[in-house]
Amino acid sequence: KRMKKFLRLGEKISNVSICGNDITKFSILIDGNLAGIKAPPCDCLPYIAKAASVMQDYIFKVTDVRIPILYHNFPLKTDYEIRIGNTNRNDFEGALFKDDDFHIKTVFGNVCIGGGKRGVLYGVYTFIEKYLGVRFFTKECERILYRPKIEIGDIDMFHDTVLEYRELCCWTGWDPDFSVKSKINGNFVRKLREEDGGSVGFAGGFAGLCHTFGHLVPIELFKEHPEYFALNEDGKRDPSGLCLRNANTFKVALKSAKAWLKKEKDPTLISVSVNDGNVAYCRCEKCRKIIEKGGNDTDNLFYFVNKMQRSLEKIYPKITVDTLAYGKVAVPPKKIKPDKNVMVRLCGGHIRNVPFIDTIKRFESGEKILEGDANYVKRVKKWGKICNKISVWDYPYYYMVINTPFPVFGTLLKNTRFFVNNHAKGMYINGQTECAEFTELKFYVQAKVMFDPFMTEEEYNNHVEEFLEGYYGAGWKYILKFIKLCEKTVKYSSAAREPIENIPLPKRKDGSYDETFIVKSNGLFKKAYDAALTDGEKRRVRKSWLQVEYFDLYSLMDIKMANATESEKAALIERNKNLYNELRNLGITRIGERTFMPVVKNFAQSPFEHVYWDFKSIVGDRNNETYEREVYVMIPVDLPEGTKTDISFLYRTNNENESGYLGFYADGKINDTDINPCWHLDGQYREISFKQAEVASVYTVAEKLGLPLNGLMLAFLPRHLFGVVLRVKAMDAGGYLFIRSPRSVQVD
Repeated sequence: KRMKKFLRLGEKISNVSICGNDITKFSILIDGNLAGIKAPPCDCLPYIAKAASVMQDYIFKVTDVRIPILYHNFPLKTDYEIRIGNTNRNDFEGALFKDDDFHIKTVFGNVCIGGGKRGVLYGVYTFIEKYLGVRFFTKECERILYRPKIEIGDIDMFHDTVLEYRELCCWTGWDPDFSVKSKINGNFVRKLREEDGGSVGFAGGFAGLCHTFGHLVPIELFKEHPEYFALNEDGKRDPSGLCLRNANTFKVALKSAKAWLKKEKDPTLISVSVNDGNVAYCRCEKCRKIIEKGGNDTDNLFYFVNKMQRSLEKIYPKITVDTLAYGKVAVPPKKIKPDKNVMVRLCGGHIRNVPFIDTIKRFESGEKILEGDANYVKRVKKWGKICNKISVWDYPYYYMVINTPFPVFGTLLKNTRFFVNNHAKGMYINGQTECAEFTELKFYVQAKVMFDPFMTEEEYNNHVEEFLEGYYGAGWKYILKFIKLCEKTVKYSSAAREPIENIPLPKRKDGSYDETFIVKSNGLFKKAYDAALTDGEKRRVRKSWLQVEYFDLYSLMDIKMANATESEKAALIERNKNLYNELRNLGITRIGERTFMPVVKNFAQSPFEHVYWDFKSIVGDRNNETYEREVYVMIPVDLPEGTKTDISFLYRTNNENESGYLGFYADGKINDTDINPCWHLDGQYREISFKQAEVASVYTVAEKLGLPLNGLMLAFLPRHLFGVVLRVKAMDAGGYLFIRSPRSVQVD
C-alpha cells in the first residue's frame, strides 16, 4: 500500500475547483440578519460567523486564495457561492435539523451547507476534511493530503446524528476548537462557547456528572434529618443511600436540581443517580412495599426519577433526566418503567480486546473469563428494549497503569455500533490523562466512530492509518506493526489485570521471562524513530515508545533486582531514573487514572510501586491531588463511638516524604506521633501500634477538627462506619498508604 503524501498546511498549494469552476470565482455567503430580525448587515449568529471564518481560513491554507465573506443581503455577489446556514437563497427551506445534523449539497454549482447550531460547523469541517483533504489529528497537529489539483463534483450528503450526547473525557481534547473539529459536544471540563454552537452536558458541574444523590440531598443533612436517608438491612439509617419514598427527600432533591438547572444557559441533561461504591438501599416500610410485591430496588429508583422528570419538564420541557443502572439497580425494573425523557446510563465491560457482541457466544463456548461481559451485553439488550433512551459510560482505557500497552483498536467501532443498535443516544467515554500509550490516536478514532458508528471497517482502518502517518511521520508503518503485535500477543486485556497478564510474556523453566515481545517492540519503535524527519515527529514517536520501557520495568524490574549483580542493579536503577525523567520532561505527570507520579528519591523503587494497589487491604488511600497534603484514613472498629482502644495494624506505603508523620484522633484532636511510614526496599508490611485511640465517626471528626465533610481530606472516609481515624501529616504526590490486619483491644 503506497504511503500517502501528508504535508503541513501551507507547505504547498492546491488548485481547487467545484463543479468545474475555479475557487477564485466563489465567495462565502451567510445570513446578514440576526435570527431573521432586520439588523445591520454585519450581524450574524456567532456559530454561523465562525463557520464562515473557518471555511475561509482553510481554503486559504490549502490554496493560498482568500475568498471573500459576503452577507446575503449585499447587492453585489460573485459568480458562485459557498452558502452557510439559512440564507435568503432558501436552499434548506422547511428543513428541520437537530442540533448536530447537517446537509451538504451542490445547487447549480454552488455549495450549500445547512444544519443545526452545531451541525453547521460540523458540516463545514466535514467539507474541509472530505473534499479539501485536511486532517485534524490533534490540536497541534493538522495535515493536508496533498494533491496538485482538487476537483470537487456534485455533493448531496446528509448526516443524521445517532448519538446526541458524545463526551470523550480525555486531556488531549479539552480545547473547544479542536472539540468542534472532532465533533465532540459534551461539556465536562471542556467549555464549548456560543460560537461553537453550545454543548450537551449535565447541570451541576463536576458534582452533576454522576452519582449525584449525595449532592442533591447533601450528607450534611444526615445529622438533623436521618429519615431522608436509607434505612439499611440492619435497621440503621445510612447516608450512603436515600429513602426514595420520603416526600421530603424528594423536595430537597428537586430544590437542588432546580438550582443546578437555573445556572445553565441552555440545560440539556441532569443526573439523578445513586452514589458510588457499596451503598445502602432503603428498607423502610414504604420502600420495602414494592419489593414485597415482586418489585426491586430499581423500581424504587424509577419511582423517584420519573417523579423528578415530570416535575422538571414543567419548567424545562427539553430536559432529559439521566440515571445510572449501577450496582444493585443495574438490573431492569419489574414494575415501573422509565419515562420517555428519562435516559438510563449503563456502565460495564471489562475485557476490552473482545467485541461485546462476541462475548456471549465465546463465553458459552468455554471462555469463562468473559462471563461478566456476556452478562453486561445481555443487560444492555434488556435495557434497550424497555428504554426510549440509553446512555453508555464506557471504559476502553487501562486506568491502573496508563503508560503501558492496552490493545483495544479492534473493538472500538464494533462496540460503539453495538450500543447504538440497542438504542444508545449518549456516550461518555472515560478517557485518559496525558500518557505514553496512544491517547491521541484513541481520541481521534473514537471521536470518529461516535459521530459515525456505521462507517465500514475499511473506513475505520483508514482513519487509524492516516493518523499514524500524519502524526508520527515516515516510520508510521512500524508503529502500526507494533499495534498489530500487541493485538496478536494479547489474549484478554482488562484494566483489572496486571500489564504482564494483558501482554503475557512466556515464563522459562529458570523463572525468568521470554522478552521477545519487548525486543521486537523496541526494534519497531527504533525504526519509526529513525525514519521520523522532524523534531516534533521524533518527540511523538519517543513518547509512545516509552510505553514499552514502562511495561518492561513495571513488570520485570523487581524480579531482576532480586537476583542481579551490583552492576546489573545499578543499570536497572539508572534505566528507571531515565524513564522517570523522560516521562516528566514530556509532561506525563500521572501513572494511574487519578494518581500522580510520585516524587521519587530512591530509584530502586520500581514503577510497580508507583501504582501499587492492594485489594486485600481494609484501608487504602492515595494522595492524588497535591504534594504534601494531609491524608485521613479510617480503620473500622466494631466498638461504640467514644470508646478508647489500643490498636495495632500492618501498613505498606511508597511514600518517601521525611515529614510524613502519623497521628490519630482522640479527645477532639489529632495526637501526633513520631512514626513516619516510609517505603522500605524489601516492600514488606510493617506493624504500628497506638495507645488510647478513640472510636469516632467522620461527622464527629469533621465537627471537632473543623474540616468540611465534602472537603478533599475527608471525602473518602466511610460515612456509615465507626473507627480509628488516622492522619498522615504529609505525603508525596502519588503516595499510598495501605492497612491490613487491625487488632484493637477495648481499654477500661
